[in-house]
Formats: sequence, C-alpha cells, structure tokens
Amino acid sequence: MAGIKDILLNEMEVCHSKIEMFSGMNNSLKGLTAKQAGWREEECDNSIWDVVNHLIFWNERFLHQFIGLPVSKEEFSNDSTFFKEKDSSLLNEEQWENAAARLEQVFRAWKEAVMECDEEMLLTPPAPERPWWKTISSMNLHTAHHIGQIIYIRKRQGSWEPVNWH
Repeated sequence: MAGIKDILLNEMEVCHSKIEMFSGMNNSLKGLTAKQAGWREEECDNSIWDVVNHLIFWNERFLHQFIGLPVSKEEFSNDSTFFKEKDSSLLNEEQWENAAARLEQVFRAWKEAVMECDEEMLLTPPAPERPWWKTISSMNLHTAHHIGQIIYIRKRQGSWEPVNWH
C-alpha cells in the first residue's frame, strides 16, 4: 500500500511532467513563445506568463517554509502574485525561458524535498489547521487547476497541440 509520500510524489509527477488524465506542466508549456506566453484575450485576463509567475510564487513560498528557509512577512494580495505585465511587447524570449526554467526548478526542488523528508514531517502542521501533506496535496491541486487554465488560454489563442494520453 502506498504511503503519504508516494501519493504526494505521484501527484507532483503528474502535475509536472506526466501525461495521464491531463497534460503535465512541461507539456502544457512546450513550444510556447514569449509572445504566446504574454498573450491575454482581455485586459483583465491572466496570461500564461502571469499564471506561471503565480505558481512560482506560491510553490516557492511553501517550499521555503517546508525546508526551513525564511519566508517574507510582507503583505500581499493573491492578485499581486500574478505579476501582470500590461505591455506584453516588453517581454522577451530570454525572460520567458527564465520564468519557465524557474518553475521547472521549483517543481524539481519540491520533489526532492518530499523524497528526502521522513513521513513524520508530512504529518507535522506548517500551520495550526492542517498537516504538511494536506498543504502539499492542495498545492498540487492548485497547480493542476492552473494547468487547465494554461491549456484553455492556448486553445483560445490557437497554439495548443492536443496530446494523446491513452
């Protein structure tokens, strides 16, 4: 029977790079240009780049807390974590590649941190209301939600290539 760690690592792998019931993040961003990543349909919509920045923010913040690094106490709103660039013409390929690489690095660091921790750590609460395993599982679901948004945006802009997961 799989333990908590095995389940969390599977969730992470599915969100990161597997193609199972849905496309993982790697495939969802595959071949995306900076122009496509910065595209938004309406002024108030998030771009793929905005979503990637949001995922970097939250996944990195929880990772730092999990491995014992300092986490900023500065107040912020969830909307501010999307780091919207209003003029997408100011964004370039190198910046986009750096953002995508940073998200990749955060995913890899999370998998490594979970692989190296003992299961007791996963039962320890980062906050009074729930243990780490629930926080990590919710983070994985949050990532899956945003993968769906990325694919939807790519479909709207005509840049999505369907994958065969069967």
